[in-house]
Amino acid sequence: MTSILLEMYGICSYTMLATLPNRLEPAIHYFVVAEIQEKDGRTIYIPIDPEREASRIRKGESFETYKEKMLITYPNAKWCNNKTGTTGLGIPGRDYMEEIDYKFLGMSNINQLMCIYKSKINNRITLENEGAIR
Repeated sequence: MTSILLEMYGICSYTMLATLPNRLEPAIHYFVVAEIQEKDGRTIYIPIDPEREASRIRKGESFETYKEKMLITYPNAKWCNNKTGTTGLGIPGRDYMEEIDYKFLGMSNINQLMCIYKSKINNRITLENEGAIR
């Protein structure tokens, strides 16, 4: 829903993944990162995660502390439903995150992660345009 609203206002966004801290077995959680162009030409990335924010408020946790505990990445590995773990909901979060190429601890690293992600996207588009990937 967040991505749809941002698109309606012409704001580029990306779907990212994070593990939820404070759990015995990390669960995977999606959130959105908005790409904003500053007046001075800089690009900044703002994580938008209303579900986590509401949960954090309910639990009385500091968001600054909470968001630095999350392991974040972009979805570059296929979710496998052939492993159910104890939850029956697909591959356990810890196992899934082990398959990811790039992951960073904490939201303060979101800019570095986005630079890598966009570079990989641009490289894939270039290869597709040159006919190397079909």
